[in-house]
Amino acid sequence: MNINFNDANFITSAYDVRNAPTERRPEIVMVGRSNVGKSSMINKLLNRKSIAKVSEKPGKTAAANYYDVGKKSILLTCRVTALRSVPRLKDAAGEA
Repeated sequence: MNINFNDANFITSAYDVRNAPTERRPEIVMVGRSNVGKSSMINKLLNRKSIAKVSEKPGKTAAANYYDVGKKSILLTCRVTALRSVPRLKDAAGEA
């Protein structure tokens, strides 16, 4: 599957799994600790200056952020602690 990273749009921020997008597409998940540069990496990867907000204060992000990438996949970013609250991510992490 070819993914066009230049064709990307922000979908939503979800604080709860019930607010996550429901469409079934392959997901690319970027998980990391607070203030490690996830947003900066997203901006670089998607070749956009501010598609992902870069926080000035560490620990500010509490939501999982979803981006449409090339109409073929979803890019999801979240803090490590979010894994415990999202069942499908929990399964992928081997914590079922």
